[in-house]
Amino acid sequence: MNTYPSFYLLLSIFAVSYILKLFFRKRRLNPVPPGPTGYPFVGNAFGIPHHHAWSTYADWAKQYGDVISYQSFGHTTIILNSLKSATELLDKRSANYSDRPRMIMANELMGWDWDFVRMRYGDTWRRHRRVFHQYFQPRTLASYHPLQLKATINLLEQLSHSPDKFTLHVRQLVASVVLRLAYGYDVKEENDFYVGLVHRAIAPLLEVVHAGIYLVEFLPFLRYVPIWFPGAAFKKKAAEGSARANEVLEIPFENVQKEMDQGIARQSFVADHLQRIKLGNRTDVLTEQEIVKNCAAIMYLAGSDTTVSFILGWQLAMLHFPDVQRRAQTELDKVIGKSRLPEFHDRPLLPYLEAVLYETLRWHAITPLGDDEYNGYRIPAGATVTPNTWAILHDPELYPDPFEFKPERFLDDRHEHVTFAQQPDPTIAGTFGFGRRVCPGRHLALSTGWIAMANILATYDLSKAKDKSGNTVEPKIEFKDGVVRYGVTLTLCKCCVLSLFIHWTREYGSDIVSYNSFGRTTIVLNSFKAVADLLDKRSADYSDRPRMIMADEFMGWHWDFAHMPYSDKWRRHRRAFHQYFQPRNLTSYYPVQVKVAINLLEQLSTSPEKFDQHIRQMVGSVVLRTAYGYEVKAENDYYINLVHKAILPLLEVVHAGTYIVEYLPMLKHVPAWLPGAGFKRKAVASFQYATDVANVPFNDVKKQIQDGTAQQSFVADSLQRILDDNSPDAADEEETVKNCAGIMYLAGSDTVTYSPIDTERDRLIYTTQTVSLLLAWQLAMLHHPEVQKRAQMEVDKLCGGSRLPDFDDRPLMPYVEAVLLETMRWHAIVPLSLPHRVIHDDEYNGYHIPAGATVTPNAWAILHDPELYPSPYRFMPERFLDELQENISFEQQPDPAITGTFGYGRRICPGRYLAMNTAWIAIANILAAYNLEKATDSEGNIVEPKIEFKGGLVSHPEPYKIQYSPRFDEVPNLIATAELTAA
Repeated sequence: MNTYPSFYLLLSIFAVSYILKLFFRKRRLNPVPPGPTGYPFVGNAFGIPHHHAWSTYADWAKQYGDVISYQSFGHTTIILNSLKSATELLDKRSANYSDRPRMIMANELMGWDWDFVRMRYGDTWRRHRRVFHQYFQPRTLASYHPLQLKATINLLEQLSHSPDKFTLHVRQLVASVVLRLAYGYDVKEENDFYVGLVHRAIAPLLEVVHAGIYLVEFLPFLRYVPIWFPGAAFKKKAAEGSARANEVLEIPFENVQKEMDQGIARQSFVADHLQRIKLGNRTDVLTEQEIVKNCAAIMYLAGSDTTVSFILGWQLAMLHFPDVQRRAQTELDKVIGKSRLPEFHDRPLLPYLEAVLYETLRWHAITPLGDDEYNGYRIPAGATVTPNTWAILHDPELYPDPFEFKPERFLDDRHEHVTFAQQPDPTIAGTFGFGRRVCPGRHLALSTGWIAMANILATYDLSKAKDKSGNTVEPKIEFKDGVVRYGVTLTLCKCCVLSLFIHWTREYGSDIVSYNSFGRTTIVLNSFKAVADLLDKRSADYSDRPRMIMADEFMGWHWDFAHMPYSDKWRRHRRAFHQYFQPRNLTSYYPVQVKVAINLLEQLSTSPEKFDQHIRQMVGSVVLRTAYGYEVKAENDYYINLVHKAILPLLEVVHAGTYIVEYLPMLKHVPAWLPGAGFKRKAVASFQYATDVANVPFNDVKKQIQDGTAQQSFVADSLQRILDDNSPDAADEEETVKNCAGIMYLAGSDTVTYSPIDTERDRLIYTTQTVSLLLAWQLAMLHHPEVQKRAQMEVDKLCGGSRLPDFDDRPLMPYVEAVLLETMRWHAIVPLSLPHRVIHDDEYNGYHIPAGATVTPNAWAILHDPELYPSPYRFMPERFLDELQENISFEQQPDPAITGTFGYGRRICPGRYLAMNTAWIAIANILAAYNLEKATDSEGNIVEPKIEFKGGLVSHPEPYKIQYSPRFDEVPNLIATAELTAA
């Protein structure tokens, strides 16, 4: 029985019901708050920001208003970006806004349902809150001061012995206070069992609390799929996290119970409450004990993050604002003197220090993100309401100059007392939450932070660290994503995926890291050793490509052997390509490359402002002339327009994760008219372009061969050889030639444009590897004029200003060659190489690499590895010269063409030699004819070009301006003479 009609019928019924539901709801209800447009069914599920979400929400607020919303699989999330909206809803209407959303991964699968921070609003939550509040209300805090002071003094001692471990010591300080109060437990100085226990438990928890990380949060029925089911990796993660969550809850609590039985229990939250329950002779003892156990574990968890983040954020501020540090120390010295350390009774006498505490809470938002109607918008029952604490604490209407660190904003006119008359208290503006869900342990956290801050300032000057050479190491003001944020001193996590992979390498102590998406494992290789060991030495197992449903199966790019599966068919294509472009054949292309390089010089003299277009035309001319014998026209070239239309949609789909069909292949069977199936309509619209790119120029050459007008080219030569051989496989061989030529066509396709590049997407499209390399080289010359001068001296020594360089000069120009190599290393053209796929299960360095895993080499990390290339961010061509600076040498630092520029293993780019030759002849000729100089504006001021790179598969410099100044008066005649000779 054919199940597809039934499947389509069900989908159709669901679609119609969904549309009707939306239609009638919109007619009878006020609209939900505005926000980004989503797609049918999935909404914004695949557009939810997972890195620095608070910043994205703040940007949305500028466009849509301070109350915004988005939907994911029918679930509405409301973001509150102002104190007014947060106060109106979460404080004044707290009875309706104190619930928590359902958290399937954290609570139901990983076992964190006992954490009353995430507990649903109800009697159970109220009982937990009441127990917690009784122990930590402000009037009881004085009894904890001796403990906090003792832990702080211990911190000072540790900082004097091992200041490099300050993060570890701060963690121990906070843990000492919390664990002593909760369980009467004294933390050991190193490798404490309880500290390690909570660290292991909280790591997986923090991974799952972000909205949109796991599909099961939006499609709850997925929780019932078996753990072995493909794509059910979330259940494996949940099972591992569940055991750790249970350990955090049970182990310390059971130890206190044992100590009470033995009569050795120390005073603590758990011991005091268990004793009270015992003496109270309650009937619900088990329930009361459960509440105490849960509350103690929450204290245990809370001590691992928020206060630590505050202290680390404060230290970072002191490094960047030394004047604030000095003023706070002056106040301390005035009140305390040099004879003792600060204590809690000094706190009212230190208003500036108190203001520093509040400004740290505001400047560094520790927790950046925290049926009704509001301002004419409908807030549907069940919606998730998230206050954007970061946006509130950086709202210039509340806090003028919000990105400056100014403690005095919280002082009165005389700077004698803390006041919130002008700018609100950050502790009620979001730092510790809102309404009935405000953190009940905030007073303890603040007092611990204050005593640590006061004592560190009293005893130490916080200064920037120095490296081995005595140079100051500038700490960056960057913060890690998470429920709780940390300063860059704790982690170097960035939004950029390249840096994220490097961060993972440092965090996990491994140059090979992995992540999982919808059950698909991706392995990232961050070192040349790992790449060489796997992609080169084990290339038979690592030369496949991942399945690309959108590009290959829907859009018709299956003929592109760059992402063709590893097979006999791929080998035939590779062999045909390699035979034509192996090094010994390259001399036959020299005349074409010299001719277009000279033409480039002419174009740069007549319209230098279009330099990027001219460079693209040069590269495109080489490729199309070599592949098809085709001469590119000056404007409106048919072939260029054709491939431009084809490659735009292709580059939209090659990024992993762009379309969910890549993870759920069953969606490829849904009809194109179904709401949410826009990916199929996009594929259908671009399919013909992909077919034309392969067929049209190829068929034109076949016609020219029949007419006797074909120029020498890859296609013409290969077809003639097939004809001469009279091979029985002629049809297959023709197909191979056509596909290989099409790939060359693509590689040089985006190289020519004659209209302004208006959009970021067009900038991505119009950048191939050779073009990107030349644009980056020019940028390097603008910033390193001494390198340009030295290279020009080498060119002048050979050519003497009487001729232009040609390929015969290349062996005699080692420094120019080194400049080319250093450009390839300094600017990673393809930062993340095309992914490989593992064919069989493998093991490497004790890690299991499953068959079918995607393996992605991080070329950027390899080309900037200080172990391979010392001072990797400096532009130093001499790193590739021998000691006498006379010859290229890779003895000390490896060839970047091998370490990352052109791919790895059997998948290394077969056209790399042609690309490098084209780049070299362009560089040598430009150096011979022009001085590359920074542009000036209309008033004669120099316009500084920024060293910034963007892009997708191919990285390119951000737009910059440049001036080409002829090096001597004879340059125009020199170019004209060279053009005649080349013709």
